[in-house]
Amino acid sequence: MHGRADTRLASAARVPVTGVGNDVDAVDLRRKTENLFECDITELTIDLAELEDAGPLFVRILSDLVVTAHSRRCALVITGVRSPLLLEALHDAPLDQLLAVYRAACPDRGRP
Repeated sequence: MHGRADTRLASAARVPVTGVGNDVDAVDLRRKTENLFECDITELTIDLAELEDAGPLFVRILSDLVVTAHSRRCALVITGVRSPLLLEALHDAPLDQLLAVYRAACPDRGRP
């Protein structure tokens, strides 16, 4: 049995994230990406290079975006994970959320 062919045109989007990664920033990121998913994009890059910090809701939304992107057959890459406060927030996150973000931030690691 053959899988269904993907007839979507390749489309990519990049979402730069700035701010402190509080609840307002988290909800804004979710809104922006939901709109992009509705446009049926095939590739999404979330750039966190300018993000200063991240609260628990922000980390959870990043994790949820990985799941949503996968379910919509959208390649998701998270870049710019370098702020010490963001790394600390990821360290404090539940393991499933940490692993989801890690897989999107390091897509070539741990894959055969």
